[in-house]
Amino acid sequence: MTETTVSQEPYKAIYDSGEALNISIYYNDTVKNQGISGATISIWVNGVDYTGATTIFDYGNGYYNITIDFTDSPFFDGYGQFNIRVDVNKTSHYNSTDVFTIDVLGETATTVSQEPYKAIYDSGNTLNISVYYNDIVRNSGINGVTITILVNGVDYSGTTTIFDYGNGYYNITIDFTDSPFFDGYGQFSIRVDVNLTSYYNSTDVFSIDVLGESELLITNPPDSSSYYSGETFNITVYYNDTKRNEGIDGANISIEVKGSPYSTTIFDYGNGYYNITVNCSKSDFYGYGWFALKVDSNLTSYHNHTEFLNIKVIGETDGSLISINQPDHIGFTEQLTYDTVSDSYLGWKPYNITIKFSYTDTINSEWINDGTGILNFNGENYYDYEGIDGIYSWEIPTLNLASRYSISLTMMKDNWENVTFQFYITIGYKGLEISDLSASDYGHELEIQDGIISDAYIGNDLTIQLKLQDNITGFYINESNVILNINDKSYEGLALGSKYYWIIPTDDFSAQIYSINITFFEDYFINRSILYTIEFSEKYEVSISLYEAPDNIIIGETLNIKIKLYSEIPIANENVTVIFNFGGGIAPQIRSIITNKDGVASFSILIPDGAEYVNISALYEGSYKCSSDSLEHAINLTEAPTFNIWILILLFLILGVLIGVGIIVIKRRGGIVKDIEVHDDISARKKFKSLENQAEQLIMENQLLKVIEIYENALILSKNWGLKKEYITLKEKIREINIIYIEDKLGKVIRKAERAVNANQYIEAASEYRQAAKLASDIFKLGITEKQKEVKEYKNKAEEYEKKA
Repeated sequence: MTETTVSQEPYKAIYDSGEALNISIYYNDTVKNQGISGATISIWVNGVDYTGATTIFDYGNGYYNITIDFTDSPFFDGYGQFNIRVDVNKTSHYNSTDVFTIDVLGETATTVSQEPYKAIYDSGNTLNISVYYNDIVRNSGINGVTITILVNGVDYSGTTTIFDYGNGYYNITIDFTDSPFFDGYGQFSIRVDVNLTSYYNSTDVFSIDVLGESELLITNPPDSSSYYSGETFNITVYYNDTKRNEGIDGANISIEVKGSPYSTTIFDYGNGYYNITVNCSKSDFYGYGWFALKVDSNLTSYHNHTEFLNIKVIGETDGSLISINQPDHIGFTEQLTYDTVSDSYLGWKPYNITIKFSYTDTINSEWINDGTGILNFNGENYYDYEGIDGIYSWEIPTLNLASRYSISLTMMKDNWENVTFQFYITIGYKGLEISDLSASDYGHELEIQDGIISDAYIGNDLTIQLKLQDNITGFYINESNVILNINDKSYEGLALGSKYYWIIPTDDFSAQIYSINITFFEDYFINRSILYTIEFSEKYEVSISLYEAPDNIIIGETLNIKIKLYSEIPIANENVTVIFNFGGGIAPQIRSIITNKDGVASFSILIPDGAEYVNISALYEGSYKCSSDSLEHAINLTEAPTFNIWILILLFLILGVLIGVGIIVIKRRGGIVKDIEVHDDISARKKFKSLENQAEQLIMENQLLKVIEIYENALILSKNWGLKKEYITLKEKIREINIIYIEDKLGKVIRKAERAVNANQYIEAASEYRQAAKLASDIFKLGITEKQKEVKEYKNKAEEYEKKA
């Protein structure tokens, strides 16, 4: 009888592939109770004889040892469960068989590596996990394993491809954009399980952080925008997940100004849009200028971002005109408000004008100092760089600048709003003075004393003239607008250079005292009204008569007449116009004679041959204090007795020889003409020619009155010396010269009338047209019959403008 005891050392059900298993056998004769040596022992591994692969030690006394090496190939290839059978045989003894089952597991080592290796990954990264699964006993990679990836405990294996590169090398790709595994980003636990039957499984766990890739965009306003200090504006930002292309909500948005946090309300509108309200009036922006606004976005598991927005804050300002002053004079009419372009200010030339202006910060209610003030006046800039307590001032020189000017005033300072103020200023004269004031009527100068004009008479055109003078510079004022009022009736003045004058008809006035108010409408002056009084008297009524005149006159005789002007007083030194008409185609003779102290004027005229009648017209046009008058008087004309003058001359010549005292020159009647003495026909003709030459020279010089006077003397000479042909020719010349002279005078009067009409001075126009009618009548009397039509025309115009006045 035998008994076999088989034991495993070490005893366990599972062995590592690198272990050695010792099987101890005690083969015992149970009858003899002793070990049996010399037995035959065979080992079977999964039915395959293993005996030859190992050494079986017989220690005697029935003890045997068998060493099994799990690395023996091919017995233990593949690892796993193995049946170990131990047969003990000895002749004449009972054989013994023991069978036991063990598991042999391949010893492994797993190397897991991250590529790239880091603790934090961006959401757009791809993570490669490399796995090397190694049989550490055989030092060879293990193929065909099962690898499982768990992300935060959720199987990720089905989302990725695991590459078996052989020789134990494996690769797993993890994409952080895979949803839902990596939604929300943050920290993730990555577990890698490596499994293969009959091998030790491997589990590796590591933690990583995945941060969402993002961007922060300032969508509004544009960079480098400008705002006023009282302005509020909004900053719109968009916080975007760049990999998922979606806005990120719930972020923490903050803003800093000059490195200091800026307190404001930030609105989350969803979808990644946020609004930040910025109020530029806060103290954060004090001092104004350029500011870098720092905008931060923060959210757990996302990249934080910082963006900068540069803005310029311009201080809001205001300005006001404080004063416009000159010495002893405040110029402006009322306080002006911002940007007023209407009111005017009065300056007094030539003093400098001081303009003061305030410049203020309207948001902080503070003065703005050290700014620059530019005042543009008359095309020139004036600067003020100081500014104390916000007050800026300029001095404007005004000498010889009397006018109305537009002034533009601009206040500026870096980082503050410019203020532009525009207004008008009138630089004026302090006052006017009247110089060279005079008054006259009918050419007679009136006395002016203490504002009283005296010695004026009704019925005369009153002429007042003066000059205007600047009382500071002494300059005369030209072409001003001046209105003269007499007892509230207005008369518009005429200006000739620096002289102003009025011609005022007085026919409607009465003998009394009138007020004369002269008002000046010259720009840029003050003190424009001047008051006088004038007293009018009645004119003396004057009559004209022939004081001495013959009833009859013989042709060839000299007519001697005396004309007398008489009134309550002697009418001395007055001019009387006398016209002699003779008919027979003889030109009328026009003479001006002057009365003596008794009012008497004498005149002589030769009755020419061919005269048919003698009509005398006398006209006295009056003086400043006398009325006018006229007369018409006819003198009978008779023929002279026939007598041969040459016989008389012959007798006188004979008589001269007889008395032995030389030749006596007997002058013809009228032989002495204006102190011209002639002795015979030859000298008469020479003298006549000399007078003609003088006249022709004077015609060239346009001295027509002197021409007429010379021709009249020549006419007398030709008559007295029987120069008949010359006499007839000269009579026509005198008529023509008279026509030319009066026509020239008429033209001047018409031009004066037309100027008066253009100036709406209808009284003067009417007066001139009446004078024109009289001159046209004189031409008509000289034989120009067509002038009769003009006489009527000018009278009508005189009446027309008298009505308009």
